[in-house]
Amino acid sequence: MGNYLVRRLLQLLVALLGMSVIIFLAMRVAPGDPAERMVSPLATQQELQQMREALGLNKPIYEQYVIFLYDVLHGSLGKSLFYNAPVVTLVLESLPATFQLALLSMMVVIVVGVPLGVYSATHSDSWPDVIARAITYIGQAMPSFWLAIMLILAFSVGLGLFPAFGRRSPSAFVLPVISLALPRLARVMRFVRSAVLEVMHEDYVRTARAKGLPERSVVYRHGFRNALIPIVTDTGLQFAWLLGGSMIVEVVFAWPGIGALTLNAIYSRDYPLVEGCVIFLGLIFLLINLIIDLSYAVLDPRIRYQ
Repeated sequence: MGNYLVRRLLQLLVALLGMSVIIFLAMRVAPGDPAERMVSPLATQQELQQMREALGLNKPIYEQYVIFLYDVLHGSLGKSLFYNAPVVTLVLESLPATFQLALLSMMVVIVVGVPLGVYSATHSDSWPDVIARAITYIGQAMPSFWLAIMLILAFSVGLGLFPAFGRRSPSAFVLPVISLALPRLARVMRFVRSAVLEVMHEDYVRTARAKGLPERSVVYRHGFRNALIPIVTDTGLQFAWLLGGSMIVEVVFAWPGIGALTLNAIYSRDYPLVEGCVIFLGLIFLLINLIIDLSYAVLDPRIRYQ
């Protein structure tokens, strides 16, 4: 277990290094110059060049990357060009809002999607199952940003039940959570149905039924429990996606999370802030993936890490 954990942590560091190279080069190749956004539109070429020197953009690209990597290793990540504040501070201030949104959305997905998926699997090809499958197809086909706009038009503009933006009250969480949870709920429900259906035809499930165990015990203790590994894998990855892939929804609802912060940094060509946000999100995604892998031994005692 210890050797496996060390190997995975080394792989995590290599993945972060590769991610830093990709995002660093992508920002430099993308059109736009941060120096142009920092000076007046009437600035001369000399003033523009002075700004580039002040920002360190006149140095060779490999030297800029070494400076960036040095800051990462020392936990600094530099200073935002647009906000004129440490990148770490800005990211840590935005993370709680994103975590709240992701956790609430994931709770809705698990509490609603998992039981519905199990019910659909145990009542395969019945009318409830057909309706549930139709709902999953529709839910997965709806982009979160489109659903967010429709919910605002219906429940904020039309009925005035919920705020259209901000997070000043508990009711402000309702529409963003639904926008993020519904497409993920449809996916998890479909995934749970497939996983449970697959194990319900195994010999140990038929043996449990032959022993006369109650159907509820057969389904949840013998069927659902043995289908947990693929379910936990997909659910964990969906949570990681909610943390990093909710930026459009955050922008629609003016949610002060890391997704909106990243998008604003991209628009303003704020190199240090974009790189810092991506590094943080990548680290969170990799850590969640590591936790999922380590949970396999808890879910299935037959799994051993050598």
